[in-house]
Amino acid sequence: MTTIGAIICSFNRRAWLLECIESVLQQSRPADEVIVILDGSTDGSEEAVRDLFPTVTVITQRNLGRSIAANRGIAASSCDYVALLDDDDMWHREKLARVDEYLSDHPDCGALNTHLWYFRGPGAPDRSYAPADFTATDLADCHAQADATCEPKSDMGYLDIAGRSERLLFSYNAGAYSSSVIRREIFQAVGGLAPAHSYGDDWSLFLNVARLCEWHTIGERLTFVRIHERETFGNPTATLATRVNAWFGGRPLRDRTELGDVTSLLRSYGPLYRREVRQVVWSAARAGDYREALLCLRLGRVLLVSFLDRSLVYAPLPIAWRVERRRAARRDRNPQPFRSVPPIATPMASFEASGQSSELPTPRPSSEVTR
Repeated sequence: MTTIGAIICSFNRRAWLLECIESVLQQSRPADEVIVILDGSTDGSEEAVRDLFPTVTVITQRNLGRSIAANRGIAASSCDYVALLDDDDMWHREKLARVDEYLSDHPDCGALNTHLWYFRGPGAPDRSYAPADFTATDLADCHAQADATCEPKSDMGYLDIAGRSERLLFSYNAGAYSSSVIRREIFQAVGGLAPAHSYGDDWSLFLNVARLCEWHTIGERLTFVRIHERETFGNPTATLATRVNAWFGGRPLRDRTELGDVTSLLRSYGPLYRREVRQVVWSAARAGDYREALLCLRLGRVLLVSFLDRSLVYAPLPIAWRVERRRAARRDRNPQPFRSVPPIATPMASFEASGQSSELPTPRPSSEVTR
């Protein structure tokens, strides 16, 4: 029988955490273990979880970040698969049942996602880049909305990447942390979540997993993702920082030969990244946020290894379009096969509580990848 453990990380969000745990314990197919890692919480979360949910394993640590907390929780797990969950999100009551059925039918599956519902509480801001599918006050309300004839506003097609997982994950973050279920051996093989990241620890994880196996998708919306004012997804600087971390920080580079391989592969994504860097830099500049524009430029210089791509960030749009059309024509005449770069992973056993490891050198100054 396949065993599935739930891994929940939390920092000072007691009310949301309790509701999150409740969504796991209400599963029609119970989780084989539930591990909560409190990342330096000082809001009474530990006492509340121990009192209300005595069957839940609680691990405490000083505030070291989600990556280190999740790595500790998964190191303590004994299940075949680990299901990740942020404390501000929740699961549909049928999630683990559907996951168990899928894994029984696909025993070779190493990692999978489910589709999502985006929701917001009353008075919480909506986001144009991730519009809420509905407004809900609690878990019961989420179930009522999802089980009714609610018309989804968000397209989940971006998660359907089976057969081309690595290629697409280089292009965009085709994953969702709270819907991810990963074989524990694979999580350990890729070294877990990168502890040095302020942004993009999940994206780096998804990409590293894709180097070892394909991501599968269950086409049902079985995860409730909360939209609130403290989220970071959709922030242009955060998006560029996650790209830098996914390419460099999440996959430690140990020698110049390997750096050359990554640089060569990164060059093929130049037109895609150049358009993105240009858009966010000029949007920030037009809004008068020159600090943000300069920070995005610095991040863009890490991603854009071609001098031409760097130069076109500053070029008038008509000129950039003409150059891009010529480059596209050359690529069509001489298509290049996709070359995978194998992961360099650190065994989970080497992760200490501090999150520092001699196996994880930082190839870029932290100022280039974080705010």
